[in-house]
Formats: sequence, C-alpha cells, structure tokens
Amino acid sequence: MVNNLQLFSDNPLRVIYKPSELLGMFTSYLSKQDVNLKIIYLRGIYLKNPKHDPRWIYRYDILRDEDTQTEITLQISQKLCSELKDGNLVTVGGVLGKRVQNNSHIQLMLVVSRVEIVQEQVVDEEEQKRIEFRRKKVQIGYKNIDGVLEQKLFIDERPRVALVFAATSITMSDFNAGINAAKSAIDFYEQR
Repeated sequence: MVNNLQLFSDNPLRVIYKPSELLGMFTSYLSKQDVNLKIIYLRGIYLKNPKHDPRWIYRYDILRDEDTQTEITLQISQKLCSELKDGNLVTVGGVLGKRVQNNSHIQLMLVVSRVEIVQEQVVDEEEQKRIEFRRKKVQIGYKNIDGVLEQKLFIDERPRVALVFAATSITMSDFNAGINAAKSAIDFYEQR
C-alpha cells in the first residue's frame, strides 16, 4: 500500500495552497483592471431589497435570472433605481465588483451605471410573494434540526416538537409506533 502523503510530495506537478493563498489569488484576479474596466450587461428580473436604508448612497438590490433562481447583487444608485419596480425585466450595465470575506465567501456584484427597462412587471404578485418568502428563508439561514435537538438534549432541556398532520390523516398511529423511544426525552404535540 502506498502512503498518501508520499503521493503528494512525489508529484512535482501538484501545487498545494493554503485557503488564504487561494482567496488571495481570486481577490487579485478580480482586482485586475482589465476585468473591472469592461462594462458587463446583464438581463434579469429586478427585485428591490426591502431592508434598504434610505440614508445609504447606494441600494443593494437583486437581479434574478429569468429562467432560474440564480441571483446577483446589484450596487445601484438611488437615482438609477427610482424608476424601477419589483418584477421589472431589465438590462443593467456596469462593472464587476466583489466583496471578499475571511470565511472564503466571495460575493460578486454588479456596480450598475446603466439601466434599461425591457418590460414592466414580468413577475405577477403571487410570484413576488414566493420570491420574498424564499429571500426571507435565505436570510434566516439553514437550520440543522438534528443539531438543534442534540444541543437541547445535551443541556438537559426537553425540546417540544410539533407533529403537523392533515385533519383526515391516519398516519399518527404509524408514527407513534416509531417515536416511543424518543418520547422519553422529547415532548411531542399534535397539530391538525
């Protein structure tokens, strides 16, 4: 059997970086003048950031892909976005900007200097509500339910877990057979 560490050191073509070095390389690449001097045009659905503070010079709004849920942050002046409404299909032009954080997150954004409304309100009101709900979920963040329960159990706190069933559901009897062991440490209550 070959030692894995020996494979790394014996391969002259392999270059091993530290996370800070890799982050530095991306920061350097994104800071090159030829990347930042080109005007980039993007087309998508404009979504205003509801948490914007009117005292800020710039807004940090969202441009969402028409066909997917992919989004990019727009750094846009108050003046440029004054004519825009949530759900407008727009073409925006600007230079690539970035925010590099120590946790290896690189947030790309477009620093907008030009805006063209392609079509008013391409997103209906129901879709806007769904978008807002998704945005709130993202802001709240991912919750590891197993981790939350383990943490409460570790400090001898009895978690309360709601069991949500349809009014006509008959699955409660099947579920009860599976949770008998957990009832000693977790309080379950039923919501129909």
